[in-house]
Amino acid sequence: MLKDIVIALPDEKELNLEHRIELTHQIVDAMEWVQNGLGVQIDIHKPQIGDKNWHVHILVTTRRFKENGEELGDKAVDLEAKFNNSKRSAAYY
Repeated sequence: MLKDIVIALPDEKELNLEHRIELTHQIVDAMEWVQNGLGVQIDIHKPQIGDKNWHVHILVTTRRFKENGEELGDKAVDLEAKFNNSKRSAAYY
């Protein structure tokens, strides 16, 4: 059970890979998913040949991790607004 959030990233004229990673971490930190017990995976994709579409997939669990960090617990329904507003929030970066 994951949410897949796709965000376009600036091309190499504006940011290098290190800065894209930093920007993505800033977005994830601002959304406070990890701080609220959710798991997050970040996958940055470079453009295909002839394309300039740098983008990131941010995969977020919809359930919180239990204290042992190995099992998922209850669904984080209180964070649903963060998922629904994530595209708009990411636009501010």
